Amino acid sequence: MQTGTVQIVKELVRDAAHPLTGSGADYDSLLEFVGDARFVLLGEGTHGTHEFYRQRAQITKRLIEEKGFTAVAVEADWPDAYRVNRYVRAESNDRDAAEALSGFKRFPAWMWRNADVLDFIEPYVKPGVTTDELDRRCHDFIVEHGAIPAPLNYKGFPRSICTSINEVVCHGIPGPRVLRDGDIINIDITTILEGYFGDTSEMFFVGEVSDAAKKLVDVTRRSMWLGIKEVTAGNRIGDIGAAIHETVEATASLMLIVAFATAFAFYLTWEGIPQELLRLLLGRIGEPLLVLLILNLVLLVAGMFLDTVSAMIILVPIIHPIAVRVGIDPVHIGLIVVLNLTIGGVTPPVGLLMYLSNAIIGCTVGEFTRAAWPFLVALLVVLMLVILFPALSLTIPNALFG
Repeated sequence: MQTGTVQIVKELVRDAAHPLTGSGADYDSLLEFVGDARFVLLGEGTHGTHEFYRQRAQITKRLIEEKGFTAVAVEADWPDAYRVNRYVRAESNDRDAAEALSGFKRFPAWMWRNADVLDFIEPYVKPGVTTDELDRRCHDFIVEHGAIPAPLNYKGFPRSICTSINEVVCHGIPGPRVLRDGDIINIDITTILEGYFGDTSEMFFVGEVSDAAKKLVDVTRRSMWLGIKEVTAGNRIGDIGAAIHETVEATASLMLIVAFATAFAFYLTWEGIPQELLRLLLGRIGEPLLVLLILNLVLLVAGMFLDTVSAMIILVPIIHPIAVRVGIDPVHIGLIVVLNLTIGGVTPPVGLLMYLSNAIIGCTVGEFTRAAWPFLVALLVVLMLVILFPALSLTIPNALFG
């Protein structure tokens, strides 16, 4: 094919292609195109590797759930299908259709992934379902696909999967326990196929769960991936645990800081401290610009010792009423708060963000200071411009929102 023709074909494909992002809306346009059709052919473009079949399964699921499809005819293009084709043409030695189809009792190994069991069971993880039912469904799915549930009868373990709910850390035994709205459950799948073991697990939310549960799962997942990142040549097994431990410990420390900051902010508000500061500042200092400079100094110092969220929780309830009383626009003071806390966080020698950055990239305070000072100077210049010329921060918001 000529180079020019190839380029034209590439451009046509690029214009017509619909990129997959992994979001639930990937196939919205396809479902709209289907409309009221009662037959849909997923053609050769959906064949190939395991990933292709995964996408085909997602499309099929949506056709069933959203379009009311009740039957799926699958084109079987692996070697066992040829045997059926020969039977249909009366060219085989199979005595009947059941014998011709007997090869399909074994799922082709090249299409198997242990995580497929998790994809299969996800729709059944909902309030009112027992963990015994989840175990039964997973067991049947694993066996039907030619694999063996590894936990079953291993040192007396009585089930095919592990289900660990809420405070159960791992290896919970399925039973009559009914899933309730708000539960979190880890389903651990271990299978054997052709002598190879595969082990995977996933945490599922049952109905609507609390924010605390979501954060727990999120931190745990991120810790896991940081641990996996340490699985490289030359590293030790202990490096995996260390990465996980450091992530969890750092997250817990920040959460404690935020918790204490929230409590402290509540105490200040309860005791009327913001009102007292407001009275003191307005009684001694009536000039808005001078008040603004004092607030900047407080914010800059706070940014050095507190993380941004904690500092905002503590200081914004105090600063906002003061700024409003002296005529400072809320948008203007909001930008000043963010800039000051950001600058304070990276200012040597005690900036909290600086120390976190140094811990991640492995540099000293001196190295950080030498590299960061031009940017700090630039940030301070920007801060002074924002303080002295409010229009820089207010022109666009005023134009958009009036």
